[in-house]
Amino acid sequence: MYKQTYEQKAPEYFSSARREILPLLPANGDRVLELGCGNGATLRWIKELGRFAEFWGIELTEVAGATASAVLDHVIIGDVEDCAIEFPESHFELILCLDVLEHLRDPWAVMDRLSRWLCPGGVVVASIPNVRYYTVLRDLVFKGSFRYEEMGILDRTHLRFFTRESGMELMRTGGLQNIQVLLHPAEIKGMRNLANSATFGVFRDMLSWQLLIRGEKVV
Repeated sequence: MYKQTYEQKAPEYFSSARREILPLLPANGDRVLELGCGNGATLRWIKELGRFAEFWGIELTEVAGATASAVLDHVIIGDVEDCAIEFPESHFELILCLDVLEHLRDPWAVMDRLSRWLCPGGVVVASIPNVRYYTVLRDLVFKGSFRYEEMGILDRTHLRFFTRESGMELMRTGGLQNIQVLLHPAEIKGMRNLANSATFGVFRDMLSWQLLIRGEKVV
């Protein structure tokens, strides 16, 4: 049932290159894996940067995965939480989890597996919706509403919800260190910027809808 709901997403859900992760990417490496690679747009962009040599993707839906197969070296169609999907230890220098972890039944167990697949010095880069975003809090506090939607923070296919603190803790589950967090969007304009400045940055996490998190495997 969950897969059927996910497959009903609009095509643009699978097709955007996530260029905002650029500051978190390593300079180079041999192999990169993306969980939930969609149609391969983000890995195609990274390939154009010339930073990696071999590109792997795991995708739940057959249609998006078939499109990705024309772009990537290897695409596995399946559920990353299925233990039949396995790689050798220390196989990848970079693993991307872009708007994926919140869809998983047990993202902590998956993060533990990812850390084993990661080379020493390799990194995991994740993007996770920020449930502390002000519109979510506003509607919950003042309207008593936590209404699921087709896309966004309250996407009806999200099974888990994270803040900066819990997102960082998730990355540490597999022993990743040197955790770095960027907020997206990074730029705050107008009255939101005034509110943030007036509170000396206290509201900053509430004004960005996504957390970009990087963790490194340190030996």
